[in-house]
Amino acid sequence: MRRDDTVDALVEAFITAESQPAALDTWVERIAGPTLSELPAIAGDAVLADSLQTSVRAHWLAFLAALREPAREVQLVQAAADFAADMALRGRPLTELFQTYRVAQKAVWDYLTTAARAFSGDNRDEAGFLVFVWNRASDWLNASIEASVEIFQDEQDRLRQGAAAQALVTVRGILDGSAGTAADPRELSTALGGYPLSSRHTAVILRAETPERVSELRDAALHLARSVGSRNPLLVSPGGRDLWCWLATSNAPERETLLVAAARFGERGIRSAAGTALPGVDGFRLSHTEAQEAMRISLRSPHTRPITLFADVEILSLISSAGVAADRFVQRTLGELARDTDANARLRETLQALLTTGSVDAAARLLTVHKNTVRYRVAQAEALLGAPLASGRAEVELALRYLDAFGVTR
Repeated sequence: MRRDDTVDALVEAFITAESQPAALDTWVERIAGPTLSELPAIAGDAVLADSLQTSVRAHWLAFLAALREPAREVQLVQAAADFAADMALRGRPLTELFQTYRVAQKAVWDYLTTAARAFSGDNRDEAGFLVFVWNRASDWLNASIEASVEIFQDEQDRLRQGAAAQALVTVRGILDGSAGTAADPRELSTALGGYPLSSRHTAVILRAETPERVSELRDAALHLARSVGSRNPLLVSPGGRDLWCWLATSNAPERETLLVAAARFGERGIRSAAGTALPGVDGFRLSHTEAQEAMRISLRSPHTRPITLFADVEILSLISSAGVAADRFVQRTLGELARDTDANARLRETLQALLTTGSVDAAARLLTVHKNTVRYRVAQAEALLGAPLASGRAEVELALRYLDAFGVTR
């Protein structure tokens, strides 16, 4: 902004007066005082409180010096950059950094309006002085806020990456047994960002169907955590399209709660698998092993399910390890009923409904068909089995579940 001689004289007098040590002390108190009052978390942290006051002083000295020069791009003073980094290092939220500048902006305006009257005196251009200095101050504050936010976020990203790398190393140590039994659980919890290893753990593995969906895994995991009341979930990225998650709870999450929470994962191109809830460091490890096995079964299945619970597929995990022998068991047990036809699929579905519910009436309600239809289909299935259902109920149920999980046998 172009200054006339009167405004120029006022600005020079203002700079000279405000650069005096006593005036600087007053300025720091006038700006830092309200900020510390509104932000007790900063006031209670000696490092941040000192960093704030140092930043306020450095800002003002640099601003006063810049007033003598033509307007140019504002460079953030080092003390202000240090304050923004300190805020991130001390774990303060970005909103508090914004609030320090908001309070400062109001204090600067109040101070400049008072200074304009004091320095203008009679027959001086009070308005011209105020407009000039305030425009320069606004530009200074806006540029400083933008630069401070960038520094804060860069520092926060650096800390997250460092913490994530440390967490992954610690997790791998627990999983491979090199840490966990020998290390103090409290030290391990600290290395995991405070995740409570003394709790009961439900391990979850989330996998993105495509690379483009990887960015959605974190939100999906946090949604699961909220649904079961896990306030401090541990999220670790092992690379690729997977995210490892542990949910710490005092009690085992309800099965239905997990199923409902994950219901929309399929729409988002995400599949997941969960272990059972187990306590301590050993439980942390074993639940993850279960989640891996549940994911293996999920990936083998012709059906894409949003979440596969190890508790639901544990017996399938045991039998599937038999390989070809398991396929022979299914073929021998189901006979012609194992053949891949639409008619057989309906018969198998009806048998599963009957075995699950325990009665013809309940199976009919589940399938939304007449109970006579259930009886007719069961009779057809028994003809293909070559024996009444009652004669091998457990084997038939296991073979049906295996076939449903892994598809038609080889």
